[in-house]
Amino acid sequence: MVHELDAKKGVTLNKELITLNFNAKDREDALRKMGAKLLKCGYVNEGFTEAIIEREKNFPTGISTKNMGVAIPHTDVKYVNKTSIAIGILNKPVTFQNMGSDDKLQINIIFMLAIKEPKEQLKMLQKLTEVFQDDNALEKIKNAKNELEVLEIMKSFLDN
Repeated sequence: MVHELDAKKGVTLNKELITLNFNAKDREDALRKMGAKLLKCGYVNEGFTEAIIEREKNFPTGISTKNMGVAIPHTDVKYVNKTSIAIGILNKPVTFQNMGSDDKLQINIIFMLAIKEPKEQLKMLQKLTEVFQDDNALEKIKNAKNELEVLEIMKSFLDN
């Protein structure tokens, strides 16, 4: 089993960045908790969490897939020390705004991106889009029993 994913593109995803049974009262609470985890692990700097909350207000990141809602909050590279992804699998969905409209979505999984190189952001979003289009993979992530299961699923998408 993989305990940490350090893909060829330089993204770090380890079990410390994955939260199963994630409790958040709302979008901002979820973003604060996930940002704090990235900060504690040294992947981002002090301004990251506030910047991501502010960006989400102006440029929403909610996405509706066939079976659930996902969100991909991210912000400027100047707040990032090392490229990584934090994943929060929510116990109860929280409301995000849809990326392409004013619609409100119930989000089940948050993929918080901390991207150090601007040119890598598009590549990462393309790889995550593959995850979002795979209903089976999303269901497996949502129902994972432990962080290592999530790492294994993500590895198949990020390591190619």
